[in-house]
Amino acid sequence: CDIPHVSFHDHYIRVVAQDSVEVEVEPIAAYIELVCGNEADPQKETYGKAWLSFYELQENDPYYLRVADSLLPSQALYERASIAFFKGAVNTALQKIDEAIVSDSTDIYAQFFKGKVLESLGQHTRAYDLFVNLYRRQPKLWEAGLKAGVNLLISKQGQVAALDEGEQIFQALVEEKPFDVRGLSNLAFVYLNKREIRKAERLLVKALRLNPDHASALENMIYLQVLNQNRLQAQLYLDRFATKHPHNPHLTKLQQLVQI
Repeated sequence: CDIPHVSFHDHYIRVVAQDSVEVEVEPIAAYIELVCGNEADPQKETYGKAWLSFYELQENDPYYLRVADSLLPSQALYERASIAFFKGAVNTALQKIDEAIVSDSTDIYAQFFKGKVLESLGQHTRAYDLFVNLYRRQPKLWEAGLKAGVNLLISKQGQVAALDEGEQIFQALVEEKPFDVRGLSNLAFVYLNKREIRKAERLLVKALRLNPDHASALENMIYLQVLNQNRLQAQLYLDRFATKHPHNPHLTKLQQLVQI
């Protein structure tokens, strides 16, 4: 989860005959079976939740989503919201997750998921309010803090106070997880916009040592080198960015920036 750069100033098993004529196509998913390790005969809903988790965490094959959809009951509101979200029916996802929260207002997972839905709808102010409230209530919810900081800076572009608050959030996140590249890169982004270049550079050097291919860290380093008027270094980081992330939507803008 990284800040988009706003500015403040095939899975098949194929059986083929010898003449290369394809005679059978089977999805790999048809050969996968989930086994419950602590229950001999789990309910359909348990299997449905397992398939949904497999889709989300292992492989985004629509087959798994369809299986989960067929197994989960209508009252499994959180899971129904997730399925709708993954299918791209974001407004339906928002409706279902709101129903889940009404059913259990203490469910932090449902509240976090609602924040993700709002974020995907571009409602960054509402997403920030939700994430920051979650984070303030439970500071160990690191991911909520990260998303709070991201949505803060997107929703309040151009506001100096947002940079100060973003610095506080990301600094706390870095102290909690000093080796998480996302926290380092996002804190560096704040410092770049505050023109505290040396602080930003230290963070980005550390981030790129941990993960030399991290897209946002590379992107921030390119901006930093341009600010330092070091076009050679900027071009070197840009070359790596282009090699590792050739389809990144920011690539063209970065190429134009370095060539200016």
